[in-house]
Amino acid sequence: MATLSPSPKLQIIDSAGAPIVGALLYTYDAGTSTPKATYTDSTGDTPNTNPVVSDASGYVAVWLGTGAYKFILTDGVDATIFDPNTIEGTTIYTVDNISSAGGVSGGSVQIVETIAALKALDEGAGNDVVIVLGYYAAGDGGGGLFRWNDTSSETNDNGIIITPTSTTGAGRWYRQIGQEINPRWYGAKGTGTDNDRTAFAGANTFCATGNYILSADAGTYLWSTDPSLTTPIKLSPKAILKWGAFSPSINAVIDWSDNSKHFDSSNIPVLPDGMKVKPQWWGAVGDGTTDDTVAMNMAAASVPDGGILFIPGTADSYLVGNASNYIIETHDNMTIIGEGESSLLKVKDS
Repeated sequence: MATLSPSPKLQIIDSAGAPIVGALLYTYDAGTSTPKATYTDSTGDTPNTNPVVSDASGYVAVWLGTGAYKFILTDGVDATIFDPNTIEGTTIYTVDNISSAGGVSGGSVQIVETIAALKALDEGAGNDVVIVLGYYAAGDGGGGLFRWNDTSSETNDNGIIITPTSTTGAGRWYRQIGQEINPRWYGAKGTGTDNDRTAFAGANTFCATGNYILSADAGTYLWSTDPSLTTPIKLSPKAILKWGAFSPSINAVIDWSDNSKHFDSSNIPVLPDGMKVKPQWWGAVGDGTTDDTVAMNMAAASVPDGGILFIPGTADSYLVGNASNYIIETHDNMTIIGEGESSLLKVKDS
């Protein structure tokens, strides 16, 4: 017997709100490219074609078997093969780890391109669900799955809680979330030039309401002013925080195996007491050729009270030193630790 998908009737619509006829929904085992059957009804007796093709109104009927699925949706343009091992058309979205667990018990699903398009939808009805493909554009990391709550009057926060433009009373869209809150959900772009301060402040405000943590993925996030973060922020590899003439408090959570750059400023942040800091987090390379003086000294300066500057071993050395002939400028109540002979500092000539 088949179980209910997040909605058994999905409607595929474009950014203008028009149904996409002939869209292709490919279905696989979660996290793989192994085709996995869905079904035409709750009996589970009749498998859908794979891919499932949207009808004249943009709908596909999808009932799930056991276990989790990965969905890949394309526009189906110029498709001729219709085989799950050959994806045809332009991909609209990919969603992994879909199952009947936690799904809705009725209603419909729509797909829209942006948060602005979500706001422009008519008010939902009970358990309606919308898949949003991005914040400003499909694939920019700000999309997600939203469910309608027709009794809520919570304040719109432009990230987790969305009020439709047409709504004057109760009724809100709620993003389906876990513990980690991505600032891209609040409009952060991570370009290094766009100001992401407001997005981080909004995500931080939501995190403060419960047991949540900010989680930034790869990108360079510029803060023009201090976002005044009060919650921990998990920095994924190559997630870089960039700021100007101020010293923000950053309770950074960084995997210890991560040697990518995370900080970009001439002003040191306020890190938690006792934290270990790597020069790589400030851009040190350790290849014996790149000048690591600035990165090494910014890392040392950012070590908090009772903290450690940890210098990882490399295959070559860290090139350091300047006209004042110092190598690393230290401060009170900090420790420097390396990995033996592989943590080699090489003083520049002249």
